[in-house]
Amino acid sequence: MYKKYLGDTELSTSRKIMLPTPRYVVFYNGLDRREETFTQYLSESFAGDEGCIEVTVRTYNINYGHNRELLEKCPTLNGYAKFVSMVRKIWRLWSCQKRWEMQ
Repeated sequence: MYKKYLGDTELSTSRKIMLPTPRYVVFYNGLDRREETFTQYLSESFAGDEGCIEVTVRTYNINYGHNRELLEKCPTLNGYAKFVSMVRKIWRLWSCQKRWEMQ
């Protein structure tokens, strides 16, 4: 990933090589109600002792109706959010129909 950024920079050197700050982002579309954006930490998933690395994850709720500004800027993500929303609605209707037929 950094190869394009660094080009032919010599990596086996004693001088510090400045790198762009990495960002770790996750898109959330689960069923639990969550806020628009929230922060998660890798260490929350560690079993046992404290680890020696921490990763901060910025999570964006992309369920349809959330983070409208983000979804408006990315048509593909917006289409995905709409698709998931429609599938969930159809699934709920289908589940209700099946329960009705079983009675």
